[in-house]
Amino acid sequence: VRELQLKHPHWVALESRPPEPQGGGGVTVSSLLEYAQRIRPQRIIIGDLEGQELTTLMPRMYLGLDGVMMTARATSPEQLLYRLETTLLSSPEPASRAALHQQIGAAFDIVIQLNQFACGTRKVTSICELTSNEEDGTLLLNELFQFQKEGNDEDGNVVGAFAPTGAQPQFYEDLARLGVALDLSVFQPE
Repeated sequence: VRELQLKHPHWVALESRPPEPQGGGGVTVSSLLEYAQRIRPQRIIIGDLEGQELTTLMPRMYLGLDGVMMTARATSPEQLLYRLETTLLSSPEPASRAALHQQIGAAFDIVIQLNQFACGTRKVTSICELTSNEEDGTLLLNELFQFQKEGNDEDGNVVGAFAPTGAQPQFYEDLARLGVALDLSVFQPE
C-alpha cells in the first residue's frame, strides 16, 4: 500500500491495483509476491495482507524466507492467528489444522499489536512471541511486553508505559546461536 514509505537507498515499492471495469489491468498482491521472490530481496514488507495472497506467501516463509514483515487488521494477536488459520483453511488445497498450525508457527516469530485509542493516538499495546506446543502443535502466544495505560495527559491523549510481562522469549536461544547477545533483564518486571 502507498502508506508504506521507506527512507532507504535500496528499496523497490510495488503496489497492487484492482482490475479495470473491463476486467483487465489488475495487479494482485500474490503476483507482486511472486515477482518479489524473483528479485531475491533481503526483506519484504507487506501492507494490509488480507486474503488469498497469504497462501502464496506462507509456503515461502516456512521454507526459509526470512525478513518478512506484514500488517494485517485484527483486534488482538489471538484474532490474527484465527484469521490466518481461517484464510489458509479456505485455500483451494487446505492442509489439516495441525499442519497449518505447524506452518504458521514456523513462518511467524513475533506479533506486534498496535491499537488506536479514542483520543486518536496509536500505540503498540502488545508484543508477543509466537510458539507452538511441541506435543500437539497448537499455537501459543507468549506475551513479552504490554502497554499499561496510566491515564490521559492535559490534551486528552492516552499516556502509559510499556512494561515486560516477565515471560522470557524462546527465540533467545536462536539469537545466542547466531552470536547475538541479548540482556534477559529487559524481560523482567521492575
